[in-house]
Amino acid sequence: MVGFDAQPLTTPEPRTSHLPDMSDRDWNKELAKIDRLIDEEPVADARAPTPGAGGAPGSATPSPRGMMVPPGRGEAVGGVPPATGVRPSRWARAGLATLALAGVVAVVGTVIWPFGWRCGTELALYLGAVGGTGLFGLATAVAAWRHRAGRTHVLGLFVLGWALALVAWQVLPRVGHALPTPDRPAIWSCA
Repeated sequence: MVGFDAQPLTTPEPRTSHLPDMSDRDWNKELAKIDRLIDEEPVADARAPTPGAGGAPGSATPSPRGMMVPPGRGEAVGGVPPATGVRPSRWARAGLATLALAGVVAVVGTVIWPFGWRCGTELALYLGAVGGTGLFGLATAVAAWRHRAGRTHVLGLFVLGWALALVAWQVLPRVGHALPTPDRPAIWSCA
């Protein structure tokens, strides 16, 4: 190329001037000191009550994960109560199962959709049904998270992902990000 001088490529030297020199430290002694500090610290079982944790004003209480929670902060982020090992009531589990089942039925309904979805009102109804399916999935995932129901939470995320995939399947050809087909043309209205 004209105007460029050919210079060999070089790798820059690593900048270590800002780091302190630690070559004179005995790391075995340092690690032994850390091990001793860890051994001295008592490990409290989060499930067992600790003395003084139950009500002295201004005292911190242990959380289920072993961390100390300041007074007045008995709930975790988002208003979700900390896990206590107590199962939700029978009605709560039944409601969660009903919500999950409704999400699965909505997924099946979008798979065997009996009407068209090519354009116009049919497309709007189909996208509304898929949006409702996504709301079922989101509600299931949130409720299962709050009730510590892992498998139901994954099922809710599956329903939500399925709804998002169906929306993308219909919307992307119409906005120019996927190839249109006769079933999914690049138009919104039939007129």
